[in-house]
Amino acid sequence: MNRSQNVRSNRREEEAISLKASLREIGITHKLTPGDLLQVSDVQFLVTKNAMNLITFISSISVAICVGLFGWTRDGKGSFKNVHDDVPTLVTPVFWTNSLWIVIYLLEMIFVICQMRPSFRNLVVLHRGVGWYFFLAHCSQIAWVVSYSFDEIVLAGLFMLLTAIFLCLLCIKIYFFDFVSTDDNLSGSDPTDTPPAILSPVMEFIIFRLPFQLHFGWLIFMLGVNINEIGKRMDVSWQPALAILSLIALWILGMIALFYPKHPNFPIALAISWGAMGIWCELSPPPEAFSNIYSESTVERTRIGAIAMCIELFSVSILRHICHISSFYYVEPLKDEGETVGRSRIMQV
Repeated sequence: MNRSQNVRSNRREEEAISLKASLREIGITHKLTPGDLLQVSDVQFLVTKNAMNLITFISSISVAICVGLFGWTRDGKGSFKNVHDDVPTLVTPVFWTNSLWIVIYLLEMIFVICQMRPSFRNLVVLHRGVGWYFFLAHCSQIAWVVSYSFDEIVLAGLFMLLTAIFLCLLCIKIYFFDFVSTDDNLSGSDPTDTPPAILSPVMEFIIFRLPFQLHFGWLIFMLGVNINEIGKRMDVSWQPALAILSLIALWILGMIALFYPKHPNFPIALAISWGAMGIWCELSPPPEAFSNIYSESTVERTRIGAIAMCIELFSVSILRHICHISSFYYVEPLKDEGETVGRSRIMQV
């Protein structure tokens, strides 16, 4: 018995040495992708990051619809709206602003479908940029939706913070891929396989940047609302101050997203601006229940702060984006044998 085990162990060591030698021959020294291993072995990958992204995204949408929208739980407190209406705060937006989730899920659906296509499957941006962050973000988001539907506000806040961390890391990793479709960003793809996708800067932004930045911006805003809901549930005496501090913190985060990176992350600021508009609408006029809880001046200060943040972040986002596009991109006409063919493409300076 021991002899057979030793034989198997020696065989595995020989295979490992042979595999390393084969990798050195083709110049692969980095962390392996499924495409790398398929070149030098006959290993069949049943589960990949691409497949896990698809499975987790479908699960996240299913939970959001069944639990969050319809409240289909055995012992839960109802739908997302039931809990939302049960814990009103000064920074709780009008409920229809949550329709932004539809846009976020549709954009992420485009990403999930594209990353399953053969021409996208071996892009290194998926393995080193997106990595497992998309998978982990939606796992924690599922936990957030479920815990919120069970009215566990503090636990929901922890899961929301965890989701925000994963999305932040994802956006940071993606930010450093200037062009996800260049040859330098591809590795391990077999020349006989489907050619890798060649994306324009616009398509690259829509598929690999916009969904995650918009998701992160909206989640940051909802995290601010959740912190105020925790304060409301704990009945702290400084709820008005917490509301104003939340607006200031969200405004600062929006401005950082616009001006700190070389390439502004304007979807983050626009998502926060959308949430501020929801607060503006909710407090115009304020709910009748607020008259017995907050003074009129407190509500008015919060409303004015939300109006200022909404208008400022929206207008600055548009202006910053226009200035960035005019400074870093130009339109190049497509030519055929020296003649312009009436088409063009956007190029980066």
